[in-house]
Amino acid sequence: MKYTIKYSNGAESDLDKVFDYIAADNLPRAVTFIAEIEAVVQNLLLFPLMGRQLDEKPQQRRLIYGNYKIIYEIKESKKEIRIMHVKNCAQSEKKYL
Repeated sequence: MKYTIKYSNGAESDLDKVFDYIAADNLPRAVTFIAEIEAVVQNLLLFPLMGRQLDEKPQQRRLIYGNYKIIYEIKESKKEIRIMHVKNCAQSEKKYL
């Protein structure tokens, strides 16, 4: 059985903020950057363990794309990859984990 990808409300809000931040300077780049992040997330369907396991929360993993980190969990019982957050790497994970 294949995995499905779900975005938490927090992750959707994070993506909206990333989009708005980039779009303030360059709307076309904001569109392509969000598409790039979504493509990276789609790679998790083939390689769900590709992200590094978090020391603070072993059930979560971190995948880096550019200056952004994608925090996700694998829900094995549901065959679901849940995207929890998409944050700038400069932001401390302690604030949202």
